[in-house]
Amino acid sequence: MVGVLVYLIDGSSQNLFVPVATTLKEMSSLMGSRVGVKHWRDFAFFQATGKAESLRMLPDILPVSELISMWQKIREATGLAGHLHWRRRFLLPQEMLQAGDLHHAALTFRQAVRSHLHRPAPCQAGGEAEEMMTAAALLWLESYNPLQQIKDNDRLVHELLKGQMSGLKPTQQDAVKQRLQAKVKDLRKEYGPRVPQLQRMTRAFALMRCFPYFGTQHWPAKGISAAKVYAAGTMAVSNPPEKYLALHLRQTEPELWIFVDTFGLHLAPALASHTNGAALWSFLFQDTTSASGDSAVQDDAGSSTPSSTFRRRSLSELVASDDGATTPSARRNLRLPNQCGRLLRWGAKPGALQLVVHSADLGRSAPKLPQLVTLACPDALDAAFVVHSALCELLQLPTTCS
Repeated sequence: MVGVLVYLIDGSSQNLFVPVATTLKEMSSLMGSRVGVKHWRDFAFFQATGKAESLRMLPDILPVSELISMWQKIREATGLAGHLHWRRRFLLPQEMLQAGDLHHAALTFRQAVRSHLHRPAPCQAGGEAEEMMTAAALLWLESYNPLQQIKDNDRLVHELLKGQMSGLKPTQQDAVKQRLQAKVKDLRKEYGPRVPQLQRMTRAFALMRCFPYFGTQHWPAKGISAAKVYAAGTMAVSNPPEKYLALHLRQTEPELWIFVDTFGLHLAPALASHTNGAALWSFLFQDTTSASGDSAVQDDAGSSTPSSTFRRRSLSELVASDDGATTPSARRNLRLPNQCGRLLRWGAKPGALQLVVHSADLGRSAPKLPQLVTLACPDALDAAFVVHSALCELLQLPTTCS
C-alpha cells in the first residue's frame, strides 16, 4: 500500500491509500466515493511539478507504481516534486450543472471559474456586455460584499475584465470599475445572498459557457516555416502531405494559442501576430462538408472513427485571443476571418506538434486539400495527448497512451 495525496479544484485534498498496482481509473472511482461525486468518470488525474500552474493530463491506465517512479526521476533530474490533481477532463459548452450530483456541480463550477479567470484575453470587440455581466455575477458568488471587493481587489477585477481593462489608462480603468459596480447593483435580485446557491451557480455557469473556447485546454505556440520543417527532415506524423498550410498571410512564423476541446483543435493569433493577414483556424473532428464525406478521423497511431459521430461547433463562437498583454484598440477591433477544416492526423515530438489537416488556403477559394501544419510548442506532447483524450471523451472510450 502507498499513500497518495490528491488535490481538488476547491483547495481541499484527499489522502488515499491504495495498492501500487492500482490504475488511475480505479483510483478515480475511489476519489468519487470519497468526495461524494456520482459521475466520477467525468474526472481525470492531472500532474503538476513544483509550483507550475500548468497541469498535464495523465492516462487512465497508468499504474500508481509507474507514477511514483516517474516522480522520483523528475525529483532526481530537476529537484521538483510531483503533485496529483483530480479535475474534469473537459467542460462541455452544452452542459449544465447537475442538481442531482451536488459535489460534481460544485467542483465543475469551481473549475469553470478558474478557467474563466485564467483565459487568454479576447482581442476583438463585441463581448464587453457579456464580460461585464459575468464579472458582476461571479463577484456576488465570491464575496458577501462585492462592491467592496471591487475597491479592494484590483487583481481580481483585472482578471474578470481583462478583455476591457488591458491597455487602458488609470482614469479609463476607473470608469470601467464604475460600470461594474452599477452592474453588480443591477444583479442583486438574481445573484444576491437571498437567492439559493445552486441557482446562482447555474446562472453564472451559463454565462461563462458563452465565452469563446469555454472548457478548452490551451497552450502558447509558434508556427514553424515550411523551409525549416523540411530542412530538418524530422516528422512527427507518418507520410506527411507535401503541401504546407500558411497560417498567416504576412508572417511565416506567427505566434499562436492552441485550444483543444471535444470538437477539435483551434488556433488563434497571440498579440504579436494579431495583425492583418491573421485568421482564426478550427480543425474539427467532424466532416464539415457532408455527413459522410471522407469519413475518417485518425491519430498517428492509426485508430479511426466515422466523422459523422462528431458535432460541429459554430464558428460564430470563436474570437481571437492573446496572452494577456497590453492590447491596442486597433488590434482589439480587428476582425479576423474564420477558417474551418478537418483534423485528419496528428503527432508530436518534444517541442513540436504536427497536424495533417484538410483545409483550403487562407484568402483563396481553392478546394480543400490535405496540408501539413507544424507548431513549436513546449507542451507539444501534452497537447497531442489531450487531442487524443478529446476523441476518447466523445467516443466514451478509456483514455490510453496510444
